[in-house]
Amino acid sequence: MSDVQLDPLPSDVAVRLTAFARACKGAARAAGLYSPEHPVVSEALDRLTDAARTATEAGPLTMLVIPDNLLLDGRVLERKELAVADMAAILHAHRVGEITVQRDTPPSTWRTLVELLGQDPDRIRLRGGLSRLLTTAGAIGVSVTEIDYASLFDSDGAGSRSLLDPASADSAADKADATAAWAAVVTRCLEEHLPDLDEETLHLLSEIAHDPARLAQFFERIEGQSGNRTTQELSGTLLGTIQQVLDYVKRETPADFDGALDVVAAGFARLSPEFMLELVGTGGAAGSEHAPLVAELTGRIDDRTSARFISRSVAHERHASARLAEAVRLLAPDPARRRSVAPLLHEELARTQVCEASSFDSLWSQVADMLTTYSDTAYVPASYDQELTTARHRATDLTQGSDDPPDRVIGWLRTVSDVSVRDLDLKMLTDLLAVQRVPERRRDALDLVMAQVGDMVDLGDFDGARQLVDAAAVGSRSLRAAGADDDIGEALVELARGPFMSRVASHLQAARDAEFEQVKALCTAIGPSLVPRLAEILSVEDRPRARRRLADVMMAFGEHGRESVQQLVESPNAGVRQTAVQLLRMRGGPDSAPDLARLAADVDVQVRRDAARAIIGLGIDESFDALCAILFDPDHPGRMSMIGELVTTRDHRAVQLLCHLVQHLECRGDLKPVYLQALGRLGALGGQDAVDALEDVLHRGRWWAPLRTHEVRAAAAAALGQIPLPSAREALQKAAATGSFGVRAVARLHLRHA
Repeated sequence: MSDVQLDPLPSDVAVRLTAFARACKGAARAAGLYSPEHPVVSEALDRLTDAARTATEAGPLTMLVIPDNLLLDGRVLERKELAVADMAAILHAHRVGEITVQRDTPPSTWRTLVELLGQDPDRIRLRGGLSRLLTTAGAIGVSVTEIDYASLFDSDGAGSRSLLDPASADSAADKADATAAWAAVVTRCLEEHLPDLDEETLHLLSEIAHDPARLAQFFERIEGQSGNRTTQELSGTLLGTIQQVLDYVKRETPADFDGALDVVAAGFARLSPEFMLELVGTGGAAGSEHAPLVAELTGRIDDRTSARFISRSVAHERHASARLAEAVRLLAPDPARRRSVAPLLHEELARTQVCEASSFDSLWSQVADMLTTYSDTAYVPASYDQELTTARHRATDLTQGSDDPPDRVIGWLRTVSDVSVRDLDLKMLTDLLAVQRVPERRRDALDLVMAQVGDMVDLGDFDGARQLVDAAAVGSRSLRAAGADDDIGEALVELARGPFMSRVASHLQAARDAEFEQVKALCTAIGPSLVPRLAEILSVEDRPRARRRLADVMMAFGEHGRESVQQLVESPNAGVRQTAVQLLRMRGGPDSAPDLARLAADVDVQVRRDAARAIIGLGIDESFDALCAILFDPDHPGRMSMIGELVTTRDHRAVQLLCHLVQHLECRGDLKPVYLQALGRLGALGGQDAVDALEDVLHRGRWWAPLRTHEVRAAAAAALGQIPLPSAREALQKAAATGSFGVRAVARLHLRHA
């Protein structure tokens, strides 16, 4: 498959697909982290609706889903896009093989879809799958086709055995199929309202029950895919599954029954203490239907299995928890047996990274005490233990309480809403930066804050990110004022040098104006250290709207932003060089003229025109020098662009340059048409500066070139006649009364026609 070359999508289709994937991914992530009423979710859904409307302008959009890409009509993006790959991974995790989006899909459908995509895929499959849940929710406009992984299990079981065997997964495709096969088996075992497993699944599980490695993997997957079930419900399901599998083995291959019991008992070492407590404690309690099975299995758990179980938990949690101690007491109630497990446990721990830690001796002392003299009073006070024991057997439904009035309940619920928790989370982080004085601990808080800033930018929560950055900036100023090491300022610099600006740029094309203002405030709050990275992102940005907005952010940094324009001038992207012209024009000043003159000779026609327009608009001596250098060089690539802009400009800022030109250039040679048209442009633009310059030109003359002098005076008088200012008419009247013979003639002529 890797040798197949797929045709690339057209650039306009690729842009729309990328924008849709980015918006869908962002909305799904926002829906998974925030409550439905949170403004971040609403804004993300609005962006998704707009992106979908644009993507389906030409008709329905049908995408084929592969693990890391989306295909349209068998074509792929010419350049790998992270947003498309991430979206494909999300859909693939939900077993979506194909998704079709119709035109004018309502916002309610997008809300339903992203809420489902934001949930655990296994939980969605337990509820019937993505397609079924979309249909039952009444979603219209989006249809998905899910892959039926059940077809992976062939009739004789050979294919299933190979799929479920980790050693047979040589390629990435085989590993993906193995993952799918495992998911199918686990889903069948956890499926609700299915008291009996089918023969095919029982056959598969009976093979697993003879393989310790695969059985351990099965236990881990069952525990890890609990979905919305309680530990008690899940332990009952697992015990029921084990009972059915052992009954199947006893019926089909009686000789293997005893070995299967030993393997299942050894597999218990892969369970967590919490799950083991529920499995052995509740499942083995008197009166439970699974009590005989639990007694049989726990009786087969030897000292080595117990040691592995304890070692795995201690290595994971780095301490001997109360739950682990209780589980050990259930597995080995005899103190003598627990003491015999100790040397084996020490061997198991020696094989883990825990033994390399400096605190291993202290940890081992704690574990040894747990094995030899267990008492939970060191972990749980007697009063709390009584409450905890009661709570495990009798849960209280808070919604049935009647002692609180409704307004108090509503007020309490508001304090724990996602919006309130988010605000409290921000306040806690900002308070941490403000109160933490120990540098090492402050660094930990800084890592947390900067990671949160990145996550908020990904979700489009620019206001929340700015609050954290503002708090960091305040802390940085406080440290500098106190003469202490400014590690907060260093953290902001590290943030600016990282992928932060790339994350911001991904939102700029579709962001609303209000969101963009938040982006600008966030970037300026980080400080000038962001400018080099901003220039780097801008130099490769090819989306026009995003590029304009990045330029606005750049200019918001003032002098710091101007210093980085040189990087944009040298960009190979013509659109970026146009942005450089825009920034140089906004910056103005003598320093801009050399770069604009350089861009006026650009290979791109539009860049040359923009540069010429910017030079004309500067209105300073340096821009006049650049203009003259271009006009007097007949081979200059930008000469015609400069002439074209000069004689057609409507920019009133060009008046100063035009005045300078007509007062200092000679009207002769191939520049004569340019000179005369510049006089006409001054008449069109007007203003007192134009009147003064035209009056000066009107009274000047060259006696050795009478025809040219007459032509220049006539053009100047005509331009004065265009300007609707009293001073312009007064200049003509004065020329008609007191000027030389030639001046009086042209002035009177234009006064008569005025």
